[in-house]
Amino acid sequence: HFERVLAWLASPLPESLRLSSLGKAMLLALSSLATVSSQAAPPIPFEGLPGEFQRVVTQGRPGAAHTAVPGVVLTHTKGNSTLDSSTLLLDFEGSSSKPTRWEVDEASVPAWISVFPTSGVVPMGVDEGPLFTVGTSSMGVAERTEPYAAAVNVTLVSDAVGMTTIAVPILLIVAPATTVQHSMWGEARRRTDSIYDCVRPTSPPPPIELAVGAEHDVFFTACDSEGMRVSHMIPSEGLRVANELRHGGLVAQAGPQAFTVLVRDSASGAHDDMAVVYASDGRYKATVLAPLVGAHALLLLLDGALVDTRTIIARCPAPLVPLPSRGCGCGAHLEPTFLADDASGFEVDFEALRRLPAAECQPCRFAYHKPSAGNGRCVPQQWPAIAGTSVCALVVIVVLMTFVRCVYLRRLLRLAEVERESAEKDRRIRQAVTGVTTLEFPLAVMPLSKLREQGRLVSYEEARDAGALRFCDTVESAVAFAAGLPVMFVSHQWLSRHHPDPKAQHYPAILEAAEALCARQGLDPESLHIWLDYHSIPQENTTTKRLAIGSIALYAACSHYFLVCAPAALHQDSVPPCRVDADTYLQRGWCRLEQWAFMAINGSAQMYVFDSSLSQLSSRRRWIEESVNVFNGHFTHEADKALLVDVVLGLYGLAVIAALDPSVAAGRHLTGGKGPQHVPQQASPPLAGPQLTELIAERRGLIFPRQHFGDLVDRLEAELEWGARESECLARESTSPSTTYRAARTARRTLDHTGSPSHRTCSV
Repeated sequence: HFERVLAWLASPLPESLRLSSLGKAMLLALSSLATVSSQAAPPIPFEGLPGEFQRVVTQGRPGAAHTAVPGVVLTHTKGNSTLDSSTLLLDFEGSSSKPTRWEVDEASVPAWISVFPTSGVVPMGVDEGPLFTVGTSSMGVAERTEPYAAAVNVTLVSDAVGMTTIAVPILLIVAPATTVQHSMWGEARRRTDSIYDCVRPTSPPPPIELAVGAEHDVFFTACDSEGMRVSHMIPSEGLRVANELRHGGLVAQAGPQAFTVLVRDSASGAHDDMAVVYASDGRYKATVLAPLVGAHALLLLLDGALVDTRTIIARCPAPLVPLPSRGCGCGAHLEPTFLADDASGFEVDFEALRRLPAAECQPCRFAYHKPSAGNGRCVPQQWPAIAGTSVCALVVIVVLMTFVRCVYLRRLLRLAEVERESAEKDRRIRQAVTGVTTLEFPLAVMPLSKLREQGRLVSYEEARDAGALRFCDTVESAVAFAAGLPVMFVSHQWLSRHHPDPKAQHYPAILEAAEALCARQGLDPESLHIWLDYHSIPQENTTTKRLAIGSIALYAACSHYFLVCAPAALHQDSVPPCRVDADTYLQRGWCRLEQWAFMAINGSAQMYVFDSSLSQLSSRRRWIEESVNVFNGHFTHEADKALLVDVVLGLYGLAVIAALDPSVAAGRHLTGGKGPQHVPQQASPPLAGPQLTELIAERRGLIFPRQHFGDLVDRLEAELEWGARESECLARESTSPSTTYRAARTARRTLDHTGSPSHRTCSV
């Protein structure tokens, strides 16, 4: 057989022959073996070959010639019961003078070959003798893309040459033919990494369900006579090469030639060929398409012989319905979308339409109908056109009437909405004006002597528990208390986030400023009471804290003196600590609000600032101008601005009332007789009433930003001016002044009222 291999390799290869990877591997391995066996000179190893195919020589006695070790090439096609085999001969080239014993190392014999016998003796004087026969094993050997390879170790023992072991290269080409009996629909079952068994199901598999006209991929497997999956596509190039090797060119068959897949209609018996492509390792993919509704047989054929069958059930895809022709089409009163817009009048191939159904359907157009299912167009209705025209005219009339009614109702709703918005704005303006005189949380002040005893700034809770505060629970009691005792409103910038004066930088400045104020005004320090946010507003309860903040305007209005404590200090929370002073104080929005509240009621005559010394605030024109720009100040939380709109609006209303009606401005600062003796008498405040409104008019756009106030300020001014004119005519006409005007006058007089003795008691 090996000589036949050499002869086959020496013959020219046709140019048209296209070898598979298996055939190329066979040629490489066989060419290498042939080269090794034909060596006459001392051989050299060949690169690129497995270790068992490298040159193996027997080294005899010194000076003895090298003997080439033959290789064995076997083929296994599984086509018949005859197993391929080869017999090895021992050739000593005339050096055999004594008997030679030999033995095969059975551990080196792989399972896919058989060796018989495994030991023997070559008689003395015989130069050439057979050793053993190598044959393919009858056990199941799966096809591989590469040949099986091994080396069988043979030990030779002779008195002439001693003991020598040689390795005989063995190459097995497994190239079975694909058979009808075991090939099958579906995938083979995996036994090992390289062996897959073709096992057909014992019961019929479920039918394949698909939509008419839709492609569906179905796999099948090619298997050999032993029920193992093959590793080639047909026709098999490996089988052709194996037959060449085995039969010496007499037979060059490549086995079965092609698979065929048919879809046969169970009703008519008509069939269509399906496309088949090779996937890998004996696996094929058939693209199946069912042209008609119903049952079909899926047939797998090998060279015309039936291999396996499956059942196909074809249905119409939604929204199509089955037709009597077993095609698919649109239901009654529906037509295909590609026909609905067709107005060209060309002929439609309904036979093609039957086999390739439309994918979408749509209802018939107005005045068209289609009584039964199908793929045709909807046809016009046979009723008078005038009925359709009348209906259309009626619909148009109804639509126009509905449109006019909707426009009218929308206008009414808009007017009602405008009225509601106007009423809501008027209510908000009145509430803003009256809210200034609403005491939501008691006024809490601390006598200067008590503040001096604390030794530092203490919180509201600590001062309350120590009995260092005096409380006024009503507006009347707060105004009356302020009429009898001097109250100083202290405004300052906090020096940390959680404590206003953690390093006691403001505390001594507040005491010094209070003493200086008493000396300037001739006040008894023991009678001076201090309002300061940290000990006058709750710090722990957020609800009461929010109520107290809402009453800051009233607290400032009830105070006679306003002190800005702004000495140079360091803010403790910034890294590194930053400097705070009068300039940084003036930039704070909340600080501006406190100044605005005092100025709107009391003017600027009794406003002071203490940085390094006490000075009157009215002497600083820029300071006054900046303090009224509350919304241009800096707020830690921008959302706080929305909370201040009503407060600023109410305070401005009181200032406008003072400008329109000077009689209501003759408050406690201008009273004599029973008025508070601790307040110095002045002809007119440096900035109050008309002067304040003039300053506001100059900076109106900055003081009242439109994005926060809208037209509320315009409405407030118009309402108060109208109320003032009506009040002048009240003696001649029965028309009453506006509600907002009366509320503003009442609020202003409440703040300017000196009070009666029954209202002058505040708790400790």
